[in-house]
Amino acid sequence: MMSTFILTLVTAAFTFTSPTLNSNNNTRVNQNYLYQHWVMSPSESVKGVIVYRPYEVAEQKKVPNRLLYTGLTFEKGGKLLKHRWRKHGSNRGPSFDKYNWHWTQRNRVAILNIASKVGNGLDYRVEQLDKNMLKIRKIRKRR
Repeated sequence: MMSTFILTLVTAAFTFTSPTLNSNNNTRVNQNYLYQHWVMSPSESVKGVIVYRPYEVAEQKKVPNRLLYTGLTFEKGGKLLKHRWRKHGSNRGPSFDKYNWHWTQRNRVAILNIASKVGNGLDYRVEQLDKNMLKIRKIRKRR
């Protein structure tokens, strides 16, 4: 129990201040909520801005399976699982692709980089990250 408490404190110290206030848009960004399965919310996403909801929230809202079983799972250590929907449970390869991700902070703005299999990947500005929403905006294309 004590080791769990100490591990939590160490983790909090090494993430950028939890929660951090993003000065450009006054949105709360707490990286500790990143480590879960996120499902895209097309009704809330607009051009250039992608909104994700936690899997459990999407499941409660009865999101269609083609969306519910897709999305992103961020794992500690910089691993990302990009889930694919496998209609009717057909066994055509893995249900996810593996990518790398990393988190940086530039001028008090949280930047999430999702590496691709070609080039350096994409950079996203994290506009909101809390227990109920991940909202990102693409700021750099693949090189």
